[in-house]
Amino acid sequence: MKKMQSMITLACKLIWVFYLILKTGTTYDATRLMGNIRRPVAAA
Repeated sequence: MKKMQSMITLACKLIWVFYLILKTGTTYDATRLMGNIRRPVAAA
């Protein structure tokens, strides 16, 4: 089930990005898109 949930989350995010790009007329910026992704911190 986790694979399906992650695919749906990704699809929703992409739809949201496309919608905002079309609505506001801004250019695509990958650094802004990737900025809010939470990554696990490696234990030292």
